[in-house]
Amino acid sequence: MLDVADKHSGHKLRCYRSFATLSAIGALVALLITSIASANVDVGSNDFFAAAQILPAGSLTVSGELDPVVQGDLVIQEPGTLVPGGVVFHDFIVAPGQNFTAAIDNSASGTDTTLGSFDQFFNLVATDDDSSFLGTGLGSSLRLTGNADGTLHLRVSGFSDFDFDGLSDGSATAHSQSGAYELLLFEGGTAGDVDLFAFTGLEAGQNYLAETFAGDSGVAPDTVLGLFDNAGNIIATDDDGGLGTLSQMEVTVPDNGTLVLGVSGFSDFGFTGQHAQTGSYALTLQAVTIPEPSGVVLLALLLAASGLRRTR
Repeated sequence: MLDVADKHSGHKLRCYRSFATLSAIGALVALLITSIASANVDVGSNDFFAAAQILPAGSLTVSGELDPVVQGDLVIQEPGTLVPGGVVFHDFIVAPGQNFTAAIDNSASGTDTTLGSFDQFFNLVATDDDSSFLGTGLGSSLRLTGNADGTLHLRVSGFSDFDFDGLSDGSATAHSQSGAYELLLFEGGTAGDVDLFAFTGLEAGQNYLAETFAGDSGVAPDTVLGLFDNAGNIIATDDDGGLGTLSQMEVTVPDNGTLVLGVSGFSDFGFTGQHAQTGSYALTLQAVTIPEPSGVVLLALLLAASGLRRTR
């Protein structure tokens, strides 16, 4: 028979073996999770909502890289001056269907502009506030295509006039912006990179903290993070809520269990690719849990409830 010491020795040996086995399994699971996460890489063809990259169900991380807009050749440089309540018209004859980038340089005055593009029938089709890579950061920029009749119709107004009637939106007061600027038109080029991802198989109603981090290159772009609804509308954005110029915001999983998030570069809040950012990033989701009340708080709640019962 084994004595007590031998029994204990055998028990310890079995425990050590079990612990070693569990540790090995844990290491393998961690390696598998890491491999799955690293496999979620931007495919590069997900620049708009309808082409959002669908990630495997339950995925909580993806990596990508942003490329800046390539402006093309400067073909027009036209001066303009804003006055309070004023709207400046810029109309050009161009090649139908040709791609252009219009950008405002407000270096001379720092005026805070809005820029609108209109089709050949003068219907407003696109607006921008602060996306220009030129000037102080308050200039506007748009990626454009020549109208079918060979025209470009652009309007410049002051913040916050986005319907180009000279009034600050939501009021009957004229916008207050004034000062000189230049409108530059670049022909050709390519839009900057925008990445849209659909995180699927998530629990409806669960809150997550969505955050961008620096990627493998070590060069972190200045990111903009966007949340999209089921119709592709942007319902929330964040610029610098994360570390430094990285982004962070809390999001809630909709009823269909899919979160659609977009990553672009500052200051592309319309997710059209009008930015000058480059570098790699990682986008992660971290579940947000509501902490359970501590014993002290729970006791206080019970006592309060007890006191309420006694006073009735």
